[in-house]
Amino acid sequence: MSTTASDHRRRVLTGLLAVVLVGVLAACTTDDKPAAQPTTGAGAGPASAALPAGFAGLYVTPEVIAVPLPGDGLRMVTAQRCDRLVAMLGAGQWYVADELRYPKEAAASEEVFSGLGLTPALLLRRGDRRVFATLEGATDCTATLTALPAQEITVSGTGLPGARPGWAATTRCYRSGGALTVSFYFDTDAHVGAIGTVTIAADGSVSADDLSIAVVQHSGALMSTLSGLDWSAPKPGKGVTVSELTAEDVGGAKASMTGPAERPAGTLTLPALSDDTGRLGEVGITVPFACAEVGTLGT
Repeated sequence: MSTTASDHRRRVLTGLLAVVLVGVLAACTTDDKPAAQPTTGAGAGPASAALPAGFAGLYVTPEVIAVPLPGDGLRMVTAQRCDRLVAMLGAGQWYVADELRYPKEAAASEEVFSGLGLTPALLLRRGDRRVFATLEGATDCTATLTALPAQEITVSGTGLPGARPGWAATTRCYRSGGALTVSFYFDTDAHVGAIGTVTIAADGSVSADDLSIAVVQHSGALMSTLSGLDWSAPKPGKGVTVSELTAEDVGGAKASMTGPAERPAGTLTLPALSDDTGRLGEVGITVPFACAEVGTLGT
């Protein structure tokens, strides 16, 4: 059944709106605390001697506190604004390859973007190495950095690329009643990416009711594309298509889990998804995830 542009936009926004509950609630209830003490020597100039090897070559100034997280994560805290921290991180041997930020010209942009589940973040690159960072704070800034390995992501369907190289980053994780909810971004070299949230039961099955994924076909990079979209317009942006995916039956959808309970990781396999217009046919997604830390809800 066909829908109008207005109906399509409303359905896409409604689907994405569900993601905000993950972002806001997980941000407020994260219980894990860094086990390590702040690194020393992460002052002006290269922090290579102080930071974990995966982050060698990043430049920070003395007021930035860098705290290694269990696993391969890193948290940076500063009293400066996030744009200042982003400028520092991109001024050394790494560069900012992609960034999601709230547009300054939009009066209620932060509320709108949060409502869509869009967490401010950036992707840093140095050669073939990648680091993903989520950003929190207004007048001060907290950045949680994770090194991303080389990854292959599958996005199959009509007009979709199938298995392609790309990157996948987990933005939020929290537990409630034994289930794990994971939010993620991914992008591929075929300019097809996604933002999504899934809930994984203790047996690894995925709930259709708690699945929210939007595939973004673009011509640049995922996060900068999302930053520039006009979500109030019938078509969010020129050359951009946003398709909400749903699942009537998630038979076969699963998460292969690895890693310790406090930092779960694995692969999401999501077959038999459909977009809200039928244009993409049956869509399948296979994407890795890794939680730097896990918040709790309902305890």
